[in-house]
Parts: sequence; structure tokens; C-alpha cells
Amino acid sequence: ITLTLAAAFPASVGLVHDSPLPVLASFFLSPLMGPILSFAFGLAVEDGPMVRRGLRNELVGVLIAFGVGVGAGCIVAPWDATTQRNVFLIAANGEIAARGRHDGLAIGFLIAVPSGVGAGLGVTGDSINALVAVAIAASLLPPIVDSGLCLALGAWHAARSADACVGEGGGGGGGGGRDLC
Repeated sequence: ITLTLAAAFPASVGLVHDSPLPVLASFFLSPLMGPILSFAFGLAVEDGPMVRRGLRNELVGVLIAFGVGVGAGCIVAPWDATTQRNVFLIAANGEIAARGRHDGLAIGFLIAVPSGVGAGLGVTGDSINALVAVAIAASLLPPIVDSGLCLALGAWHAARSADACVGEGGGGGGGGGRDLC
């Protein structure tokens, strides 16, 4: 849990500030690869408790990383609003936008397939170096933090838009409000 928190915080800072260095640091700290390997190995050797433990640990890690992203979004969105900047300037930066494009999915797939082969070779060949490389290539933590961050920023923007609609007499009917209402 602590290692997931220690990896998720630099990822959130790097995502908000459009800095790849903290995001890369979170790759090295991310403990989410271990539970995936536990789950996969448990399936391969038909060890039910290992499968359940791997799945449970992965879900806990994902929820922690997502929660850190939501927390970062809740901290950043009000601060961004007080400086009169558009909250989506943060969401449009390179580190966040790179994780939200459709072509990123195809590139991720092209990275994931050889990474899976590398994980298999690393496990069967007892090579730790291969597993470290695979963990970096297939790091799930920054995209999970990014999801929570974007959810919080979107919720903040939606809440502010709804407040503006109510304050301007909008709300969808009969004029007086903005087009967004």
C-alpha cells in the first residue's frame, strides 16, 4: 500500500505539471506488476489462493492509485479556478493528452505484446532484468492516476457549469442561461 502511494504521488505531480520525469519515476516505484504476475502464475499452476491474492492486491493497488488521482484533481481544480485559468488547460497538457488519444491504445498494444513475451521469458529464464524492463514498459500506474485526475477535473468543471447555470437563471428551459445550460 505504501509503495503504491509512493509511486502514485510522483505520477500525479508529473501529470499535473506536464513533466515526464516524475511519471517515469513512478514506473520504477510501481508495485502493480507483482500482483499481475501472481495472478497469471496462479492461473498457470492452478493455485486458487494465489490467483485470489494477486487479484485482490491488484484491485487494492488500482483503487489506491485512482484515489490519489482523484485527490490530486480535487486539490488542483479549485486552485486552478482561483487563478482564473481554464481547468482543462491542465487536462490538455502533453502528459495527460498522450494517455487519452485513440492512437495511444494501438501503440500501447504494440508495447504490451512484446512486454508479455518478455515477462514470460523473464519468469522462465529467472532473469530479473527482463522483469524490470517489462514493468517499466507496461506500467499501469500513471494511466490509472490519470483516470482519477481527469474524473475529478471533469466533475469540478461540471459542478461549476451547473452552478453558473443556476446563477444565471438557466437550466435548460426558456432562455436566460448560457448555451451550455
